[in-house]
Amino acid sequence: MSSSLTKNTVIIVAETPIMNPSEIIPYQNLSVKYSVFLNTLLFLNWVEILSEDKEHFSIIALLNEKDKEYLSKYFLPPDAATIFYHESHLPEISEYLFKKKADINSKTIILFYNSIGFKLNDISRALNLIQ
Repeated sequence: MSSSLTKNTVIIVAETPIMNPSEIIPYQNLSVKYSVFLNTLLFLNWVEILSEDKEHFSIIALLNEKDKEYLSKYFLPPDAATIFYHESHLPEISEYLFKKKADINSKTIILFYNSIGFKLNDISRALNLIQ
């Protein structure tokens, strides 16, 4: 009997453009340039946290199509999936990805790129609560 690990899926969602300087909504008291920088750091923070346990998590990045030309080749790990969406289609795409399962034992959780204060252990515990 083979013992393969079941990977859970974490979908990191940017519900608005985060890298395109002409499309982002800057943070209060920050310039557009620094807002893009902060958005990028917040997004990459999740990628880094989840990459600590690649055996148990697969990453799907859900990014606005307006960020496509601003996405660096090395922004995401090679094994992460990237989906660019048109704003009006975000709810449909999110619902589809949330319902789609690669394995009967796999679970999916959706995180917004700008959520903070969670650790890998918190994500694992949340996934353990999902039936």
